[in-house]
Amino acid sequence: FKLNSATTYLTEVGGDVFFSGPTQDYAGFTGQPEWRSKFTASYALDDLNISWTVDAIASTYEDDSLQEVSPNVLRNIGSNHNASYVTHNLNIAYHFGDYGRVTVGARNVFNKGVLKDDNNEWINDTLYNAGHIGRDIYAGYSIKF
Repeated sequence: FKLNSATTYLTEVGGDVFFSGPTQDYAGFTGQPEWRSKFTASYALDDLNISWTVDAIASTYEDDSLQEVSPNVLRNIGSNHNASYVTHNLNIAYHFGDYGRVTVGARNVFNKGVLKDDNNEWINDTLYNAGHIGRDIYAGYSIKF
């Protein structure tokens, strides 16, 4: 039995508020989640391997607008939120020795829908969509000779 977890946390995402203007921290804004995590639980028994993976992406601001926060100081202010996004994946493999390996599994096991904004429109962002649109069931066979 094996557990593995990898989390990335952004301490700061610097960017110009406007061209050649002051910089601002954009962590948590659209496309810049403050954290992203992958947790995997694996089990192996003889020639059988099973793994369950959970991918999680933190919520982000959906919108931002340039506002004057004090006299002559402009900042992008985030509003609304895209919810946290979590998907589950399953992989099962069996090794038949010299006869090869069979693999079956599913990405997005629970068929998590696409992320939608406050207007109920699909958010077309590879951050959420890469490998996560709909449930993907697969099977494979490989042999080395």
